[in-house]
Amino acid sequence: MTAATVTLHRIAGAPRLDDGEDVVARCIVCGYECARTVEYKRWAGKDYTDQNKMRGHGLSDRICEPCAWAHSWTPPPDRAPTAPGERGLNMRLFSHFWSERTGYVSLNKAQKPAIRDWLRARVDGERWWAGISDSGQKHVLPWIREQRKARGVIRFEERDCTIGDWSVVDTITAALTAGITKEEITTAQYGSRAWTIAEAHVRELRALAEQHDGSAWWTLSIWMAQRDEAAVAVRMDAEKAAKEAKNGRGSAKRGRAGRGGESGDGAPIGVPAERSERARPLGSSSVASDLRAPVERDGRAGGDGVSDAPPAGRAQLSLF
Repeated sequence: MTAATVTLHRIAGAPRLDDGEDVVARCIVCGYECARTVEYKRWAGKDYTDQNKMRGHGLSDRICEPCAWAHSWTPPPDRAPTAPGERGLNMRLFSHFWSERTGYVSLNKAQKPAIRDWLRARVDGERWWAGISDSGQKHVLPWIREQRKARGVIRFEERDCTIGDWSVVDTITAALTAGITKEEITTAQYGSRAWTIAEAHVRELRALAEQHDGSAWWTLSIWMAQRDEAAVAVRMDAEKAAKEAKNGRGSAKRGRAGRGGESGDGAPIGVPAERSERARPLGSSSVASDLRAPVERDGRAGGDGVSDAPPAGRAQLSLF
């Protein structure tokens, strides 16, 4: 097997680096032996943080020219070269795919249908490798492993991912088309709208999550899946028509009821006259009159020795 960086470096025409030397050594990064290498300490800058990923750590103090080239600010070989004096594109911005049968292609995250099609076209026995970039900030090319099986290992950002059952991607695609969001699938928190318009899809996704949640293939499947925009347009038109029909029925009912609180024949809508009753003022309390009587008769206020106790035999005062 050959390192992905070595293969791509060869496709690019094997450009030579100024600090490259004809010193045969194992590469501290990819672990493969190479004829032209660079002294690692001289090459690695203070911002290099991938030491924990090195496959040749402890075996060498040199990095191969292809790996050093892949880390440099250079575009993929199938992209237009950078104009003199411009910074241009670099390898981190792209996902990288190569097979001995179809050759090399670089794709970005806006080309997910092409990424899915490329991966699904792999067959057992052919040599191929693939690395998918999501953030555009990570080097994936140096960590790609060459494969010989249709369901081999992909480098997905910072994880190795074994290709699993493609029906997972198909199920997520159908759910997205039905109106479920990727956030709901990722968090497994489905809102009332999702349950209302796509309950069967929600239940299927919950069952799949119990089997795959947390796996690299589940994460990559969600990343790759995209809704069918043509089918979504048809669904949204149908939902809009149903809503308008519902609103039309509601307007018809209001029309039959009339305006301003009147029925269809102009009569006010309310409680029938024969069932209504005018409110009456509250009457005076006989108990309260009995309590006030002694004070009023004597012309004295309470607290002057006159008792305000209720007549004997009464056990409870009235509310007023």
